[in-house]
Amino acid sequence: MCGGAFKSFLATMLTLAGAHGAAAGDWSFTVVPEIQVYKYEAWGGAEATSHSRSYYGGMTTALSGDVRTDGFRLRSAAGYGTYSYTSPRWDGQKKTLVHFEGVQSFQDVMLGFQHAMGPWIVKVYAGWTQDQHLLSPFDTKNPVQGKSDGVKGAIETWLNVADKAFVQSEMNWTEVFNTYGGRVRLGYRINPALSMGLEAAANGNAVYDSGRAGSFARFEWSRGEISASGGVAGDRSSVQGGVRFRRASVSLLIVVIFATLTASRVTLFCRRSRRVRGCPSQR
Repeated sequence: MCGGAFKSFLATMLTLAGAHGAAAGDWSFTVVPEIQVYKYEAWGGAEATSHSRSYYGGMTTALSGDVRTDGFRLRSAAGYGTYSYTSPRWDGQKKTLVHFEGVQSFQDVMLGFQHAMGPWIVKVYAGWTQDQHLLSPFDTKNPVQGKSDGVKGAIETWLNVADKAFVQSEMNWTEVFNTYGGRVRLGYRINPALSMGLEAAANGNAVYDSGRAGSFARFEWSRGEISASGGVAGDRSSVQGGVRFRRASVSLLIVVIFATLTASRVTLFCRRSRRVRGCPSQR
């Protein structure tokens, strides 16, 4: 019903545009779909160790062209996490072990550019971030507390080293609390959709450093991917002292690309039952 009404309306408008008052039957139209352009990429994930949990998500917008091709990008992200640690503190009479519970949150906005050079894809971002750490009870020995703003930079790369092998890397640094993070994956494609491999990662700030090593599995399709990794993790903290090894570390990441609308074009055809001004002759 709606399609018929639109066709009738379009034919009427074309009739009014014709100098000789062509009838609606002199015209027809068809809709030819174009290739869909994906402008957005959304992702979300979670990580967990024996003493921490974190959840994060974000969106990347292609400012020109498709999010899978070269061009400028606008990225926004946010996250939330909890962590805990125990450290000796002086209570006025003696040193006692105190258990601290922390909550962290962040949000950032960055402008970037993506460029492909043969088998190598590079993404570079720079922008602003806000990071917040809240500790209970307040830790007088830990400078990583409160809310602060600062600059942030990130680099992501993907290199196809063979028909079925690839290397993926991610690195970022934040001025706030001298926070950093990075990950490297060496993967092998078992088939076009499924790949597996080894993973190493590190992250930390002015008083804390953590690393993990393990393996990952990644499943991809035309509009996204889902990956999971697991292994062992260890950390070092200047407010705790010493190096501690955690038994397990797991993470999950989901990425989806999408478009808000499907681009299409309307092609008009003349159907010559009489001479219509503006209608090309048909052979």
